[in-house]
Amino acid sequence: MIIDKIHLKSFKIKLLNDFKTSKKTYDFRYGWYVILVSENNKGIGEISPLKEYSPDYNKPILEKINFIIKELNLLKKDFDNDYYMNLLNYHLNDYPSVLFGFETALYDLLSKKKGIPLAKYWNKNYSNILYSNSIFTIKNKINKYNTVIKIKVVKDDIEKYKSIMNMLRNHNKNIKFRLDFNGCLNFERAIKWADEFLGYNIEYFEQPMPPNLDKMLKDLCSYSQIPIAIDESLVNIDSIKEMITNNSADVFILKPMILGGYHKSKSIIELANIHNIKCIFTTTLESEIGFLANIHIAAALNIKDHCGFSTWNLFSQQPLNYIKNFNILIGDKPGLGKTNEYLV
Repeated sequence: MIIDKIHLKSFKIKLLNDFKTSKKTYDFRYGWYVILVSENNKGIGEISPLKEYSPDYNKPILEKINFIIKELNLLKKDFDNDYYMNLLNYHLNDYPSVLFGFETALYDLLSKKKGIPLAKYWNKNYSNILYSNSIFTIKNKINKYNTVIKIKVVKDDIEKYKSIMNMLRNHNKNIKFRLDFNGCLNFERAIKWADEFLGYNIEYFEQPMPPNLDKMLKDLCSYSQIPIAIDESLVNIDSIKEMITNNSADVFILKPMILGGYHKSKSIIELANIHNIKCIFTTTLESEIGFLANIHIAAALNIKDHCGFSTWNLFSQQPLNYIKNFNILIGDKPGLGKTNEYLV
């Protein structure tokens, strides 16, 4: 394949709803779209490291992007996608956000050339439907949730969250809960929560303690009858291997923008499957391009559990046409799908 042109387009988007964690509130998302042009086809990828979260956020991202563009422009001959990916992996091991964007752009372009969805390019037996959990907010009406609800715990207040969950259970006793702490508990409080919420049909506690307390995760997993999921503690394949070796997690929460894209995510899932660790995908609050990339990655990897794909409402007033009742449908449009407005 010959890449005729490479465009870089910066963006800054005001989120329609502020996204709050126990430590920070996000109201804007900004980054770059990288666009590869080959003949009459264009492929697009998103590079948007998340402040105080992405491992490469404080690194010279734009400098690294321009370096990769320069390297690609130096290629004067036809080259295959393996060469392209080898070049990216060699230079971007410590820049997963940049790797995610350039990888997405390449495979969006290649799948458009073939006229097939991106997920199908990676795996002809991909899942054409994905399931998403609901996210609890005070503003939502109780009938706006499905049967898997994620609750962001922004304060160590057991009685408050028991009250919320009891209210939701009174409406539907079949609800399963996922509690995301974003590391707001210490070890003693995590043990207390594990005791207090037995019988609440909780699928898992997500990142109950901050990464600096990872050494205590093994003890928490051994004690807790509620499965322990980790999110912020997963930043690369080395951290994954350490968690597996230490028996420190029952569930991995995977964010491709953090990990580096499809191939990195695939390697992690294959390793997790060997050790019977469940994998859930979620977003890093990307715009629609990154959101779609996450969806196609999860579809190609045949993820069957409910994933954290309810963040579409951060950039769209109405459910997008490929979202039906919290389900995400992978249609037959080539590449990522609905991306024309980003390619102008």
